[in-house]
Amino acid sequence: TCALKEDGTVWCWGHNNLGMLGQGGFAYYPTPVQVLGLTDAVALSARRYHTCALKADGTAWCWGANHQGQLGNGDDGCGGPYPGDQGCKKVPTPIQFADFTGLTAVAAGKEHTCVSKSDGTVWCSGRNDGGQLGDGTQEDKTTPVQVVGVTGVATVAAGEDHTCALTTDGTVWCWGTGYYPGYTLGSFCWPQEGQTMPMPVANLAEVASLSAGFRYTCAIKTDGTLWCWGRANSGQLGDGSLWTPFPVEATGLPPL
Repeated sequence: TCALKEDGTVWCWGHNNLGMLGQGGFAYYPTPVQVLGLTDAVALSARRYHTCALKADGTAWCWGANHQGQLGNGDDGCGGPYPGDQGCKKVPTPIQFADFTGLTAVAAGKEHTCVSKSDGTVWCSGRNDGGQLGDGTQEDKTTPVQVVGVTGVATVAAGEDHTCALTTDGTVWCWGTGYYPGYTLGSFCWPQEGQTMPMPVANLAEVASLSAGFRYTCAIKTDGTLWCWGRANSGQLGDGSLWTPFPVEATGLPPL
């Protein structure tokens, strides 16, 4: 778990076998400890194996597992800043995501990372077997590649094996794969092996914010309603269903 404080520091605690707490080592911490060398953070994204932060200067910094190139430094972890058996594919202190500046968001997926830039483009690196990098291929990348077919992106969200982008016109575009073919992505008919390029989520507009989880996605609209789609085996969609390929409104909530 990680938390962003008002002073721009990041504090993490819990499991740390891959360095995801940013402590320069791999010891477990049952109480919060400050991430080393990281200041002026304005946003935070943590997933199963790695963590990323967006800084006020528009750069992104990530730490933790790098076995799929998800930290975006052009290296799969071996021979990088932490070579050797212990450090191979593990980066226990923050490193900059590529040399990018002008970023508006960073999103950590299970084994991939995506960022949105101020020019409206999205760039991703890491695991890509389900097309979660959105570059039209299913090849892993250790340096960020541009997502094709979507422009005017305001922010990006990464789930388990899928990614979604919110554009400035309030529409949502998703790519990658999920537990049920297409369900995570907002369509019933997308390919089981993965959607390698962005497609718009059906029947969804006027979106204000976006979040992607474990094989499901949720969006808050400008009217304050919450809409979700994908897997719901534990009721995570909020409408009583087990899964749905299209956005459904979560019931019983006041305007958000």
